[in-house]
Amino acid sequence: MSSQIFVPYRAIGYVTTDVPFELKAENLQYTIMLSIGKSFQIINSTKLVPRMTSEIQEGKIRSMAFYKSEDYLTTCKNDILFWTGPVIKYRLSKHSSTVLKIMTFDNILISLSKNNELFMWDLDSKLAFTEQLPEFSAKTHKITTFIHPKGYFNKILIGFENGESQLWNLKTKKLLYTFKGWSSKIMCFEQSPVQDVLAFGLEDGRVIVHNIKQDKSVTQFQQQGPVTSISFRTDGKSFMATSNPRGRVAIWDLEKKNLFKNLDAHEGSLSRVAFLREEPIMVTNGSDNSIKVWAYHGMDGVPLVLRERTGHKEPPLHTQFYGETNEDIVSISKHSVRYMSSVVSIINYELSMKKKKNIPNFRDVSVNFRKDRIWETILTSHSGSSKAYTWNCHARAIAKKLRASAPISAIKLSCCGNFAFLGTVGGGIHKYNVQSGIERGKMLKTIHKSPITSILVELTNQFLITSGIDSAINFWDFNTLEHLHTITLPQPITKMVLHEDSGIFAVVCDDMKLRLYDIETRELVREFGDINAKINDITFNHDGRWIIASTTDKIIRIFDIPSAKLIDWFTVAKPVTSISFSPLGEYLATTHTGELSVYLWSNQFHFGSVFLTKVSETPSVMSLPNHLSDKIALDNTQVEQEAQDQTEHGNVPMSFDDLTINSIKESDQQKQARSSKKQLGRLVTLSSDVAKSKWQALLNLDIIKERNKPILQKAKPQLAPFFLTTVEGLQPKFATPDIVNQLDKEMKDVKKEVQEEDEEEQEEGEQEEKLRGWDEWAGDEEDDEMVDEEGNAIKADQDDEDEQEMKKIKKVYKTPKEIYKSDRVIKSNSFKATRTKFNISLEEGYDKQNYSETLKVLKEMSPSGIDFEIRSLTPNDNHADIHFMFDFITYYMLRNGDFDFIQSILNVCLKVHGYLLYTPPFQKDLKNLINGFNSWQKIQKSFHADICMLRYFTNTLNN
Repeated sequence: MSSQIFVPYRAIGYVTTDVPFELKAENLQYTIMLSIGKSFQIINSTKLVPRMTSEIQEGKIRSMAFYKSEDYLTTCKNDILFWTGPVIKYRLSKHSSTVLKIMTFDNILISLSKNNELFMWDLDSKLAFTEQLPEFSAKTHKITTFIHPKGYFNKILIGFENGESQLWNLKTKKLLYTFKGWSSKIMCFEQSPVQDVLAFGLEDGRVIVHNIKQDKSVTQFQQQGPVTSISFRTDGKSFMATSNPRGRVAIWDLEKKNLFKNLDAHEGSLSRVAFLREEPIMVTNGSDNSIKVWAYHGMDGVPLVLRERTGHKEPPLHTQFYGETNEDIVSISKHSVRYMSSVVSIINYELSMKKKKNIPNFRDVSVNFRKDRIWETILTSHSGSSKAYTWNCHARAIAKKLRASAPISAIKLSCCGNFAFLGTVGGGIHKYNVQSGIERGKMLKTIHKSPITSILVELTNQFLITSGIDSAINFWDFNTLEHLHTITLPQPITKMVLHEDSGIFAVVCDDMKLRLYDIETRELVREFGDINAKINDITFNHDGRWIIASTTDKIIRIFDIPSAKLIDWFTVAKPVTSISFSPLGEYLATTHTGELSVYLWSNQFHFGSVFLTKVSETPSVMSLPNHLSDKIALDNTQVEQEAQDQTEHGNVPMSFDDLTINSIKESDQQKQARSSKKQLGRLVTLSSDVAKSKWQALLNLDIIKERNKPILQKAKPQLAPFFLTTVEGLQPKFATPDIVNQLDKEMKDVKKEVQEEDEEEQEEGEQEEKLRGWDEWAGDEEDDEMVDEEGNAIKADQDDEDEQEMKKIKKVYKTPKEIYKSDRVIKSNSFKATRTKFNISLEEGYDKQNYSETLKVLKEMSPSGIDFEIRSLTPNDNHADIHFMFDFITYYMLRNGDFDFIQSILNVCLKVHGYLLYTPPFQKDLKNLINGFNSWQKIQKSFHADICMLRYFTNTLNN
């Protein structure tokens, strides 16, 4: 059961968890695999742009690994999931507890679980080996990590909690050597560029560079905190980087054997640090929801941030749409203000606090975009602080500090964006000019006897409305802050929200009721009860018809204001902390307790007609959206098809080259399943086995080719004196003597041609009266005149051999088949050599009156190939192939099958050969096409009647 109105769309702002990333070299760039909770993303190292996001799995990802080109492995509770692209293909189940770590080398997979189980798997057969390593006792040999040393075939080095490490042969299942260790828990291993030399990271902060062949330590270093990861630089510099749980990277000079630099890379625990192979580039990720790429290009050799992707470090508290579109969102957490895009995930940046590092935790935010690029458009308040700050979203930085007489409890930017209002815990109001930061008025009288909880500003800047815990709603004059009116409610007021266009504002009280007031009449217009839970946040939809409320019981309720009824409700996994509706009505944005993402829900009323049914007695359960559209278990064909659809601009694909290649690859079973689909009686059916992009590209092929044409550089015009006369035209030219003489000659030729054409038209008019039409031309053999291959009359005094040859060529047409086809042409070897598979299937289809093979041939062709075949239909043999083509189109139009594909083919045929339909030989084809359109017009009339009836009843019910 799901919501009738809202559908999960996507989550934004979540970059990475504290799970270490995985690296894979591909050509000249690296692919990075990142965990985002219960799914993972594939991004490139050059721009950190997400290339693929997997679907959601049941449990949290704790470890990941690459396998082959498009295959991935992740842990999920007690299982290991095998992915092909974003889809789960296999599940490896044998562990009896949570899987903590996995590692692949070649086709071998090593997995470690929480209860000290170490298993080996064959990834080719997707089965565990029958013979495993001996069991390790969790009391004496608790496994912490393992690695495959470089050059040690079939060997694995296992580290234990007691500080020991053991080298095992996986093939023989024998212990080869035991390293006594250094009396500290082994946290991680790392292979150095030198064979036999590995780095051991210990819990006490020591990093031991050890030769495992000689069991002798080369050197050791000491850092602060446990060692979480190690990496060696391989571009010619002898550097090693280590990380700790405090977000610090220690860079060590291996030649000088000392510390080169301590780098504060992340604000949380640092999960992994890794150098790219043979490059001065370092990648880090941490628990602060960020991944960073560092470059060692400075003169001093200190790394600097080259590029990064970051998100909220703590769960966001409030979120609001920014601007007149649905693309931009502003959200705040305890320590940051972020601007993010709902369309492009890499647009997610934090507004700079400059040197103001001691700002208290954020409490509330007010946004007004109307003065964007002019001055500040964001206003924030802070816990227990009497200072509010303005932020310039365009400059991405903090701007001014506004002071109040007491700690601030409520803030609001005016509708015009020129003024900021601050409400205090003492009931006072301060009015500031945003541009100058100067105070323009204040009201410190004790009309409010308690903290102000909300401030509203009327659209035309006439009234100011405040509410407080004293259960009073006060109206004030906008300019003078003079008190005008008071509304008293039975319970303390916690929140108010205004819909600016309609002048209706909603009030939330502690009695768990939602009340709506009119700002002009100041009267109660609606009241919604029976909520039975404390309301966290409320918002109006874009047109003010709905009000949406979230409560502490994890339920989101949608109320219809005109009918004063609950029209939908659904529950989510975690309580909602903030909700916001997009300006155009497409999305609902929510934030949740303990979640770093901002979640978007699509409004089905915006994208189509929705017929609401009776509200269920219990709310429907909805899962939170994924980082892409909420698509579960899509196969590869659907994913590729949707990727093609996203490249379209309107109805025209952006690039034709991407669509002409075999864009959809199906298995034999899928092809058989598609080919087995039959026509459903006389119903109109679409081409389910033809990509939408194919017939759309066929319709707009001319536009695509024109768009893909290379841009020609314009040639510079020749310089000439300004007084020279020119000849008018598309490209004006100077009136030189040779051009003038040529023009005079052309004008004389044109006049002569016009006179000759007039004389020819008079002669043709006299001859047309003598013609007897199509029936006379196709009359008896005795009345026909002998003609040669070019249609010229054969004289009676020619040689006998020529007369015999002409008699063989001569043919009288009597039946439609004989009219459309000529044995003389078809049997010629030169013509047979040029006939394509499509031409042959078209002719055979006409003979059998079954064009299934022709349709199959067309579906296998690219749009440009179909266009070429249609344009290649020649007028030879009395337009036989063109007759066949129109008969093929009529055949499928009358059967209502593959409607969209046939219509696109008909469109191209009419563009190329449509003029022939108005000639006498094509009268029959024109009549058949009209009959085919008549059958569709009947269905179209039925659709129009149904739509008209539905709109009538819908408008009647709404009124």
